[in-house]
Amino acid sequence: PFVLPPTDEGEKFYPHNHQPSITWLQNGDLLAIWYSTNSEYGPVLTVVASRLRPGKKTWDPSSVFFKAPNRNMHGSSIFHDGNGKIHHFNGMAPKAKATFRKLSLLMRTSNDNGVTWTPLTVLDDRFVPRNQVISGMLMTKAGVLIQNCDAGGVVKGTALHISRDGGKTWVDPGRDKPTPKFTEGGKGQGTIAGIHAKVVELADGRLLALGRGATINERMPMSISADLGKTWAYSASPFPPIGGGQRLVLKRLREGPLLFV
Repeated sequence: PFVLPPTDEGEKFYPHNHQPSITWLQNGDLLAIWYSTNSEYGPVLTVVASRLRPGKKTWDPSSVFFKAPNRNMHGSSIFHDGNGKIHHFNGMAPKAKATFRKLSLLMRTSNDNGVTWTPLTVLDDRFVPRNQVISGMLMTKAGVLIQNCDAGGVVKGTALHISRDGGKTWVDPGRDKPTPKFTEGGKGQGTIAGIHAKVVELADGRLLALGRGATINERMPMSISADLGKTWAYSASPFPPIGGGQRLVLKRLREGPLLFV
């Protein structure tokens, strides 16, 4: 387990630890981040981290990784692009607001295995329901970066933030678009059916996503896009739905097949 309490005095750590993200580093470390809090809605919520170093059997004690004072820092993702650059995405709620329903979206990067980080880039300075970061960033065969974010608890959908220039600029194809209806054979603009969705690139370049909630015919919803997330076609997947306390994994193995857990 990597959710270990800190040993240094003054490091923040709370009873509720949730929403992890993990990546590999070029120095051989694994780096895991997650949030620690006494309430998912409170401003004490902070992002902490731990490393598993080469040759070690246990993870380091946790330490604070990312925190703005008096802010709910809800939702994190960390991703290694394979060329030495680590991307870290995080949500941030309005000051002193006890909520994670509306968040701004922040990003920073590291080129030295997470020792130092660039100044923050604000990808979306609005406090909106489309910015709750979820682990599962993807880089397509063409080098397009895709970060998934929950699109709000009521909508039960997932938004994508997409960069075609290596992370310099980002766009949300579903920004300001009407909320779609997730039905068998239905179509919508810019939003995947289900929260906490995971996305993979198919062999023909289309995107395939599976999500939680927004069930279709009592099955887990499946969304497919042929235009990099601008529009989606919805259908029932072969899988049973999942709910609270459950998350799915969907990724392509190095050998080629898709893995669903």
